Amino acid sequence: MFNGELARHSSNRSSEFAWASRVPMGGLASNLKDETRASAVSRHGTYAVLREVFRRMLYRILILVSVSCCGLSGVAAAPESAAAPASGLTHRCARLVRTLDPAELVGRWRRLPAAERRVRLVSALRRDAAKRSRAVLGVLRSGRAKEIRVLWGPGVVCAWAEEGAWAAAAALPGVEVVFSDPPRPGREIDDATGGPNLTVPPEAPLISLLVPEVWELGLTGEGVLVAVIDTGVDMTHPDLASQIWVNPGETPGDGIDNDGNGYIDDINGWNFSAGTNDPTDPTGHGTQSAGLVAGNGASGKQTGAAPDATLMVLRRGGTEAALWEASQYAVDNGAQIITQSTSWKWSFDPDYAS
Repeated sequence: MFNGELARHSSNRSSEFAWASRVPMGGLASNLKDETRASAVSRHGTYAVLREVFRRMLYRILILVSVSCCGLSGVAAAPESAAAPASGLTHRCARLVRTLDPAELVGRWRRLPAAERRVRLVSALRRDAAKRSRAVLGVLRSGRAKEIRVLWGPGVVCAWAEEGAWAAAAALPGVEVVFSDPPRPGREIDDATGGPNLTVPPEAPLISLLVPEVWELGLTGEGVLVAVIDTGVDMTHPDLASQIWVNPGETPGDGIDNDGNGYIDDINGWNFSAGTNDPTDPTGHGTQSAGLVAGNGASGKQTGAAPDATLMVLRRGGTEAALWEASQYAVDNGAQIITQSTSWKWSFDPDYAS
């Protein structure tokens, strides 16, 4: 699926969530700057410094490659988003008045190990969202609201509900704004039409990005968990089958949420489109994205910049809420990098503050 196709991807950019860009978590790029600087200074020596430079280069390559990939010409677009669960309901989100400053909290805990900072920040955001969402939940639950979700990352409550319920929620003192979040067609999100000039020979992106030089330093992505938020992944693909994350806290097929994270039998990730534990890719888009990150060349073509990285598979839904929830899941379950090849259009009127 990946062979000879790297140059054919149209240039989409990942959606950027304000809460994620402001808050360093785990091994995300914003944390790498401080960690690698401290590590390089402490070890001294030219080789140690070079290792740190190339380590940062590898992460930048991962980000660059991940956000520049997209569906190939001839690959089907993702399925249309699901309709409302009941007539008379619209999908909206209520942005809550935030009482915590995540950036301030991270600054307060900056001397702690990255993993501990992540645990403390997620815990603080969870508690804050639970407290601030009570009134909104009361209003929504008093009506016919369906699929209510409290998302502690962006600080929003999203649901399918009647307009009267949303009007009542908007009037609450703890709500900044209620905004529309209708499901978007997969073909619009993936930009599956158009693309670059296919009449010229493809380039060799990995060589151009100096990835082999990084590999020679022993930096191949080993030990790094990358969450792929896309149309899913073909987890049987020979280039990816050995790279797929397995949730250590779940027992396959027992129908129980063993690790208590709110998702039953989420062995390899989650399907936020259908609300199931099967994040298989129906279109090929997400599989190509995953191949650019961690394809190990088993099928004959080396496509992945980090062939020893592990992939957490998160099939996105068609709303902002579903994308936020997928990012939230990634952070909550240990992902150090999030790659998301999604084009959330200006015309969708996204809620940038959230």
